[in-house]
Amino acid sequence: MSIVHNNKTIDDVHRMYYLKTRLQGQAAEVISTLSLTALNYKEAWSLLVNRYDNKRLIVQKHLHHLLSQPVINGKSVNALRSLLDITSKHLSALKVLELPVKHWDAILVYIVSNRLPSNIMQTWEIDSCRSTDLPS
Repeated sequence: MSIVHNNKTIDDVHRMYYLKTRLQGQAAEVISTLSLTALNYKEAWSLLVNRYDNKRLIVQKHLHHLLSQPVINGKSVNALRSLLDITSKHLSALKVLELPVKHWDAILVYIVSNRLPSNIMQTWEIDSCRSTDLPS
């Protein structure tokens, strides 16, 4: 969307047309009442930026995903992989947003380990108690 917004060769009517035809779901709903005019483009863009370019809300969404992952039941390798993938994905996004995730090891170990099945958690605790260092 920013490519179209920043392209000086496209006028506001065509930008508005692009928004109206490309947006889907909630984003489309945000501008659904605005008619296809040059004047409405600036309003539409402002509404979308206010709604979706909000660092606080974006960070909260990523933290929600990190903290609401389900506890893994059983010995599913796919579930373990999913836990790690989801955690990595959201940590990467938070890092891009310039949050100090490299200092979150203790918190992340706690969050992820509490999503592990009890048998793996027990093994983790046995191995962890051999050292007084914080796991990373």
